[in-house]
Amino acid sequence: MPSRNRRRFALLTFAASLLFANLGTSQSSNTVLPARGAPVVSWDKDDLLVSGDLWSPQDSNEKPMIFQTAIRCRKKLGLCALSNNKNGGVTVHFLVLTAWTPQQVTIRGEIPSGMCEKNEYVIDLFRSSVLQIFSPGTQAHSSGCRQSVVLPGGGWPGNPRKVVYELSKSPTLQ
Repeated sequence: MPSRNRRRFALLTFAASLLFANLGTSQSSNTVLPARGAPVVSWDKDDLLVSGDLWSPQDSNEKPMIFQTAIRCRKKLGLCALSNNKNGGVTVHFLVLTAWTPQQVTIRGEIPSGMCEKNEYVIDLFRSSVLQIFSPGTQAHSSGCRQSVVLPGGGWPGNPRKVVYELSKSPTLQ
């Protein structure tokens, strides 16, 4: 493994360990007891943990996405880890914390400029709701993007547009 890849791996491992260290040991956490079907949202002054397994589209033309999702944020680091378990394959992405208020947390994927799409998550702490918002990136109207972008639930062939999904707990998995 080249030295650059080793350093990148070490940095990612270090960041992940900071994010997941002391999971569940915070002294005064708030957990909204979710209504049936709502995702679990637990937080304190510096930590946030979200979990669910069903992403339902607000647009009936889109398909739901069914897979386990967990988001862990550390406010001090300005960083979140998102993990998805799809068909036994786990992916982990690091996201940037863009806002943290007493009511809401907003995070976004680090996407290089010139990309086809943007991805943002809006977490309402007291309503226990989590939205995933896909929207057109700066190059969304280019021919390359219009031919290649397919969002996880079905996607955009045609005109780029905003697509919103809401996280919940699947009734069959509760």
